[in-house]
Amino acid sequence: QYTFVLCSTCILSGAVAGRIRIHAYVVFCIVYGGVVQPLISHWLWAPGGWLHAGNPNALFGSGCIDFAGGLV
Repeated sequence: QYTFVLCSTCILSGAVAGRIRIHAYVVFCIVYGGVVQPLISHWLWAPGGWLHAGNPNALFGSGCIDFAGGLV
């Protein structure tokens, strides 16, 4: 989980290098790493998550299959 968050935020830092203030980037990293990514991971990986493939009440009745964690 932490590796995916780190890779996502590092990709963003390369894309916005020199165009964003460091404080805004730090706030983004905290919000993304502490709220957004764990929430989406729970939806997909938790057995009761609404995107989990094994959940009978999943999105469109089939859910989503995540290959090697790359989708999250």
